[in-house]
Amino acid sequence: MDYEVNYATLERAGSKAVGLANDIAEVLADMHMDDVEGAIPGGVSGGAATSVSNSWKETSSTVSKALQAYGTHLTDNAVAYRQIEDKNAEAATKFFGGR
Repeated sequence: MDYEVNYATLERAGSKAVGLANDIAEVLADMHMDDVEGAIPGGVSGGAATSVSNSWKETSSTVSKALQAYGTHLTDNAVAYRQIEDKNAEAATKFFGGR
C-alpha cells in the first residue's frame, strides 16, 4: 500500500473548489424572489416569497463561502504535506546519509 500524498491532486481540487465558489456566488445570489411581493400586492404569497428570498440569500452566501474555504483548505493542506515530507526527507538524508 502506498501512502504518498498526491499534492497536485489536492491542489487541483482546491483550485476547482475555489473557482466554483467564485462562479456560483453571484448566480446563487441572483436566484432570489425579491420582486414577488410587489407582483401580488396584499397577497400572502408575496410575504412568504420575501421570507424565502431572504433565507435563500443567506444560505447561498453560506454555501459559496463554505466551498471557498474548502478549496483554500485543500490547497493549504497540499502545501503543508509537501513541507512536512520535504523536512522528513531532509532529516532522513542527514541521519542515513545522502546519495
